[in-house]
Amino acid sequence: MSEQQSSTRSIDRALEILECFLNGDGRYTLSELSQSTGLAATTVLRILGALISRGFIEKDELTKTYMLGYKVSQLSKLANHSNESVLKNVSEPYMNELLDKYNEDVRLFVEDGQNKLCIMSLESTRSLRHIMKVGDRHELIKGAAGKIILCYMDLEKRRPLLMESNITDELLETIKTKGYAVSIGEKEEGIVGIAAPILDWKNNLVACLSLSGPSIRFVNEEIEDKIKDTVNTARNISEAYINFIGKV
Repeated sequence: MSEQQSSTRSIDRALEILECFLNGDGRYTLSELSQSTGLAATTVLRILGALISRGFIEKDELTKTYMLGYKVSQLSKLANHSNESVLKNVSEPYMNELLDKYNEDVRLFVEDGQNKLCIMSLESTRSLRHIMKVGDRHELIKGAAGKIILCYMDLEKRRPLLMESNITDELLETIKTKGYAVSIGEKEEGIVGIAAPILDWKNNLVACLSLSGPSIRFVNEEIEDKIKDTVNTARNISEAYINFIGKV
């Protein structure tokens, strides 16, 4: 075996060990890693030593188990930041089209624990509008954007959130099937929100697009057009996002 082939094989084995941590409770013994990868325990131990020295794996000496190290967390934060930048870049032209058509607030939200986080906001120029800043967080159980995020959330994670609200699993399934949510005065009296999901190629939620404004301008004959355009804009952003990042 050439030196290059040996090096590639070692990298493959190291990645195989790291991939074990995608499942389970995040901690593994040497024996469990050896069994999961099919590699000899001596081989796994050697590779773990290299990963530990670079901060990708940590060892709990008390329990003799291995877990992901701080370097993985750093890479994850960088990946999330990069993903957010891509999302904003591909979303902006479509969001501007929606803003230009209706002159109402257009925003992007992502899940942030038990909250929705505003990561992008294009504001209406009208004097009567709803102010929200990038970085603002709001609870998921109020508002159209929160419901969209809840639709795609893991059932075990969302169950305790629904206990504090009148939102049901059946309602969320209906919203998910329709492809949009509408809220009237849920988060703030007099404010109407329309939201639709931005999805990746596996139909996982990437973000949520919302169009919002005062009820006096929303609860009228134009609301169906606003719903349709919000859904279509979210779909266009989804396609642009998938085309940019590929099927990964």
